[in-house]
Parts: sequence; C-alpha cells; structure tokens
Amino acid sequence: MTDASVANQATIDEFCDTLWLEDGLAKNSLDAYRRDMALFAGWLQAEQGKTLYEVQAEDLNAYFAAKHETTKASSANRRLAVLKRFYQLALRQARIKVDPCLKMKSAKQAPRTQKFCRRRKSRRCFLLRTSIHRLACATARCWN
Repeated sequence: MTDASVANQATIDEFCDTLWLEDGLAKNSLDAYRRDMALFAGWLQAEQGKTLYEVQAEDLNAYFAAKHETTKASSANRRLAVLKRFYQLALRQARIKVDPCLKMKSAKQAPRTQKFCRRRKSRRCFLLRTSIHRLACATARCWN
C-alpha cells in the first residue's frame, strides 16, 4: 500500500466513524458508504494520482464519466450522495476550501410506477385481506 492509499483509508475510516457518531447509521449503511468511498479513492489514486482532499470538480466529473455510464441512475445518485456528504463534512472541518460537489447534479431517473394486480385473486391479494386492501382491489388499484 502506498502512503496515499493509507491516507485515503484513514480518511474513509474517520468519515464513517463521524457518520456513526453523528447520525447513528446502521452497519450496512456504513459498509455501503465505506465501499463507495473506497472505490472512488482507488480510482482517484490510480487515474489522477490524488488523495481525497485534493479533488477538484473535474476529477469528480471524470470519475462519473468513467465509472457510471453503464450503471443505473439510482446507483450513480447514491454514490454522488456519499461524495457530497463526505465533502460537506470536509468543508465543515476546514480540510478543504471549496466543495467540489457543489455544482454536481443528480442523474435523471425514470419515473417509478406502481404495480397493480393483474388478477383480483392473486396470492398476495388473498393473503392481505384488510378492508383497505379489498377497497384497493375493487377499484383496480391493488399493489402487487
């Protein structure tokens, strides 16, 4: 491991510890944050030769262009949210002077639609016999 890799790993650990202390995030959430940050730090070190605190907006744009052209918009947005949170914390702690995520926008997602029962007597409808559910089935707005 290089010095930059060790520094990035220590930075990621500190970030996750801060999230746990401030927000009480669950272990799975912290693992996801750590994984997303480690992927970005690895790419940043390999492609740009920088540490997490040396990032510019151009580096973030290059990362998303390189890594997220084949992923879903929701995955790219989750990774962007992690990076925004990291750099907002770094700005608050005076570790950086400018937030590189400031002008970044989320990817557009396809609208989510509700799924309805195709048959009124589907297994799920049968198992969920509440008055609200029966009313939803009667009006053909039963959630599948």
